[in-house]
Amino acid sequence: MNHWHNDRRVTQPNLPPVGSAGLVLLSLIALSACGSTTEPAAARRPNILFAISDDQSFPHAGVYGDPNVSTPAFDRVAREGVLFTHSYTAAPSCTPSRSAILSGQAIWRLGEAGVLMGTYPPDLVSFPRMLEEAGYRIGYTGKAWGPGTVHVDVIDSAGNMVACTPSGAWIRSAEVMPGLGFPLGNRMQTFYLEPAHHPNLVAPCKRPRTTISPSMVFKGDQPWLVFGSMGGDQQDQWQLQFLLNMLEFGMTLQEAIEAPKFSSEHFPEFFYPHGFDLNRLRIEPRVDEQVLRELARRGHDLEIAGDWSEGYLLAAARDAATGLLEAGCDLRAEKSEVFPSFALCW
Repeated sequence: MNHWHNDRRVTQPNLPPVGSAGLVLLSLIALSACGSTTEPAAARRPNILFAISDDQSFPHAGVYGDPNVSTPAFDRVAREGVLFTHSYTAAPSCTPSRSAILSGQAIWRLGEAGVLMGTYPPDLVSFPRMLEEAGYRIGYTGKAWGPGTVHVDVIDSAGNMVACTPSGAWIRSAEVMPGLGFPLGNRMQTFYLEPAHHPNLVAPCKRPRTTISPSMVFKGDQPWLVFGSMGGDQQDQWQLQFLLNMLEFGMTLQEAIEAPKFSSEHFPEFFYPHGFDLNRLRIEPRVDEQVLRELARRGHDLEIAGDWSEGYLLAAARDAATGLLEAGCDLRAEKSEVFPSFALCW
């Protein structure tokens, strides 16, 4: 790993070469700080802007010579600073890509930072941390909304119900196919190419394994409840916990959503590179301490997650006898600041 210097030179991290159709473009731009040229070199540290653009394929920016894309703001910053042209990471998933860029490490060396719903471990060195230790003042902006999974539940006055979880249309230039009404997706990334006996091996006329799980529950022959969540491999886990909270523990719809939850990372991940952590169980701290001790005794590798971090649930229900409608939404996690969930009844 290369280090950053406190002068006008900026070194380029040794990131892995392009090895996938899913590319994440990295722009590292050094802008000279204002000040007297008579100051010592150490005092003339550059201002460093570290910008990451998700799901943008090289070379689709004006500064790279693309004749079809206009990116004047990006081009101006690139012309006035330093534009890197070989800093890529081969991972068709946002979290591993960002972690590889921040650390300069290949994705298979990132541990938990190399999986979609993982976190950046404190012992994994990052360039921003190195800059801070070198005396830089570090600031950052939150991630804006981008393409990803959403979930919608609808019940009308007649009791018709819909649960849908749109996801996977991340190819920015994908045309909507005439007569079908939906764009091309990218779920073939979840297939395996080897070993030959893998049940999710790519093959003709075969559907890939997917995590999208919009759900509907009936009472007798009447539809009662629709629900779902975004969240990759955690979707079925969180949804099952929500449903059991209602059916087995007598919680109301909103109570079942807000109850503390957990996520197992023991099973190979849906997204490439299909990482896993044996016995790893990420769990919210509101779970009773005695339960946590018992889980650890039974061999689970417990990771105490941040509170209100495990779940993005949404649900709606209708009482067939009275016609009463009920809806609830999840207030959890950082995505609530980007596109907050909400429930409406009228």
